[in-house]
Parts: sequence; C-alpha cells; structure tokens
Amino acid sequence: MTTTIWMKTNGQILTKFLEVRAHSAAVFALACDERYVYSASADKFVTRWNLEDGTQDNFAVKCDSSPYSIAVIPSKALLIIGLDNGNLHFIDLNSNKEIHFFQLHTSAIFTIKSDVTDDRLFVGDADGILSVWDLNERKLLLSLPFACGKIRDLAFCHSKNELYLACQDGKVRVVDTQFYNLQHTFFAHNDGVTSLLVEKDKLISGGKDAFLKVWNINSFELGKSIPAHNFAIYRLVAVGEDKMVSVSRDKTIKLWDSIHLNVLQRVDFKHGGHSHSVNDAVFEKEKMLITCGDDRRINFFKLES
Repeated sequence: MTTTIWMKTNGQILTKFLEVRAHSAAVFALACDERYVYSASADKFVTRWNLEDGTQDNFAVKCDSSPYSIAVIPSKALLIIGLDNGNLHFIDLNSNKEIHFFQLHTSAIFTIKSDVTDDRLFVGDADGILSVWDLNERKLLLSLPFACGKIRDLAFCHSKNELYLACQDGKVRVVDTQFYNLQHTFFAHNDGVTSLLVEKDKLISGGKDAFLKVWNINSFELGKSIPAHNFAIYRLVAVGEDKMVSVSRDKTIKLWDSIHLNVLQRVDFKHGGHSHSVNDAVFEKEKMLITCGDDRRINFFKLES
C-alpha cells in the first residue's frame, strides 16, 4: 500500500510505499548497500531485504545476544555486527560466513562506523570505549577509554581529519583520525548526546533532551538550538544535498531543510510512520529512506517532488 503524507513542504516530501513486518521483536539498527537493507533486531537476528520490493533474502545471521548496531562495507563485502554483550562479528557477504569474532568490548556496542578512505573501522560501546580497527587485516589498532558513559554515535569530518563522538555525559568529543588524540571537548546536551551529523561547515547534534543543535565545525560555537522532538533523537541522516531526517523515541520522523533547519514534513503513525519509538534510519542513494522501530516495522519511503 502506498501512503502519501500530505503536508506543506518546500519541493519534496517523503512518500511511504512499503512496510515490512517480519521480525518478532523491536528493530534496533539498519544498514544499506546498493541492493539490500540489513536489519538488526531484539529477536537476535540480522536479516536482509531487497530494496526494490522488500522481499526477504535467504540471508540471515542468528546471534547469541541482541544486535544493537550493524555496518555494511560494500567495497570489502563485509557485514559487521555489534551485540549488546560487546561481541563483534565480521561476516563475509560473498560466502555468507563469519570470518572473524572479537570479544574486546565487554558492554553493549551502540555504534559502528567505517572510514573506507583509510580502511579503518570505529566501534563505540556503553562503557565509553572507542576501538579502532584495520579493515584490511581485520585487527585491532588501539582501544581508547573515554569514561564518558555510552558512545551512542560517531561522525566524520574528512576535510579536518576529525572524528566526533556522541557521549552520554552530554559532551561531544573531537578526536583526530591520524594519531587518535583528543583534540577538543564541549558540552552539547542535557542527559546525553545521542546522534551526530556533519553537514558542510556544520556539526549537527541531537540529544536525549530532544533538542537539535548546530555547531560551527571550526570553532564549535553554538549557532542554533531547536526543540525538535518530544523525546530523545536517535538518528540524524543526510537526505540529498540540502535535507536531513531526524527520528525519535517520540515515534515521529521529521524531514528538515538542513541549511536553515526548518521542518518540511512530520511523519507519525497516523500518516504512515511508526507506532512506537523510531530507532534508526538510512538513506539509500536512489532517493529512498528506510526507518525501523520498536513496533517491529521497517518502513520504506521515497523522496519525491
């Protein structure tokens, strides 16, 4: 069933065209390549869905604990899964077999991000530990304890060779990606930073306090603070060149003009969204947004004029 969310917007709207409900528990995380979207659920499965029609592929990974985060690296045919017990699994997508299993982390892994320009993988956990991995040799390079509570998200600024950490203590930490030194720390959100997005000359943060904040990426001075949602903002995703999406525990998805931070569209359950917390979102390059939530749904939207 196709659902169009009719709201006044500037040029483009999100139109829901597909809904998948095949997990038996909340869906925590998504990852995407050119053909598939991968979903990680509290039912302890990571599964794969065709981007064109939402049909389930015969690929599935049964985990011994709930997978909280996943990442796909198409150039290396790798799927990486982080569990709530800290285990880290590397799956070869050509053979559909596990090729590496690591037990470095001892608490839940909340975020996994890759930097293919340097063949590095970054993993953040609930104890504030950031681990850095060599993707070619699939080995640990170093482990950095920040004692900041949960690291909920990571974001890169390649032009500055910097990595930004979203930390539970309310601060954003800035680490250089050459020597991995802590360069800067600044307070951003009450009760914790939950999501980050780099947009040109801006760093945009979302917090457990439900605010969106815009920071100058050179000085880290606050440029704008917006009460964006009613509860924690779990993910910020760039959508094209001048838009972004935020998803929240308040059950809503919002489409924003990322230049001026104006709301273009609000999607709730009544208009084709989720009935419970929205936990993650990914944007596939062919103008497709995919979201997931505690309601076990995976929703597919097209960004249309």
